[in-house]
Amino acid sequence: MANKHQLLSILSSHIGQDHGISAHQLALALDVPERQIRSLVSELREEGHAIAALPESGYFVEQDAAELESCCAFLRSRAL
Repeated sequence: MANKHQLLSILSSHIGQDHGISAHQLALALDVPERQIRSLVSELREEGHAIAALPESGYFVEQDAAELESCCAFLRSRAL
């Protein structure tokens, strides 16, 4: 079964919004359901890893403050 360290290893080559990877692709790479990807990402975020996700680009490691703000704005809009 995949763990958060394996996910982080894959995401480490997806830095910046232009290099995102979909939850579906991550799930295939780790042989887990997409729901588990979201759970693992949440764990990594709680540990302080700067992992963003946007519908148009997928999951990626944020490369600057602008990407962080863009992701936060998206998440706030979904929450409201």
